[in-house]
Amino acid sequence: MSQLALGLRNLAFRLAIFIALAAAFAWMVGGQLFPGWRTVRLDSTLSKTAEWNLAVDGHASRPSEGRWFLERRTTADRDANPERIDLIPSVCTFAIGPFLIDETIQVWARESTQHGPIWWRVDVSEDGSIVRTRMEGIIGSVGSSLKPAADG
Repeated sequence: MSQLALGLRNLAFRLAIFIALAAAFAWMVGGQLFPGWRTVRLDSTLSKTAEWNLAVDGHASRPSEGRWFLERRTTADRDANPERIDLIPSVCTFAIGPFLIDETIQVWARESTQHGPIWWRVDVSEDGSIVRTRMEGIIGSVGSSLKPAADG
């Protein structure tokens, strides 16, 4: 075997070991070698027939706004994939909830526009019907200018 062939064989062997160890390390720390979109599920609320929770999708390796949605799992089959419900027709950039109010799940969602944020109240009944209400007035203007409280 020539020196060039031995060198290429050695390089291929080292590259294969490096890739195997990098993948094992990524798996060990709970990640992926090539990260993509991830879903984070927040606290849930139980109703009579289902478990509801907010979830946000975001990209693990590049900055982007998260996409918020509501997930529903029936209490009979919690191991199944959850049903995803879009909060608003466009991209939801922030959400608060879910709250159980009079057997209706309620979520507050914010939509970012060129003219500033718009708040929506999303009501989902047990039968799956969705009512979206665009909030005007005080909630629309005050909600868009909320800032975190100062530590004190």
